[in-house]
Amino acid sequence: MSGEINRRLDQLSKQLNQRKLLDEGYRVFKDVTPIDQGNAKRSTRKQGSDSIHADYAYAKRLNQGWSNQARDGMAKPTVEHLQKYIKSVGK
Repeated sequence: MSGEINRRLDQLSKQLNQRKLLDEGYRVFKDVTPIDQGNAKRSTRKQGSDSIHADYAYAKRLNQGWSNQARDGMAKPTVEHLQKYIKSVGK
């Protein structure tokens, strides 16, 4: 029994490596970022191997629902997507 669990855990850890999660989160974050003149999307970058950096002065306002295009901001939909993504990999 423990052999099967260990194999499954090893498989999950390979599927859910940090870089893959960052790439998936980055993709979703940019997809839900509102577009006016495109500065927000252009100024969003992956930082290091574990974070997304929104490098523009109004990022906090956009994330708080300031834009009608993204009433839930960007972080909340990204986290919700990643939670579903992790569950789907675990099946």
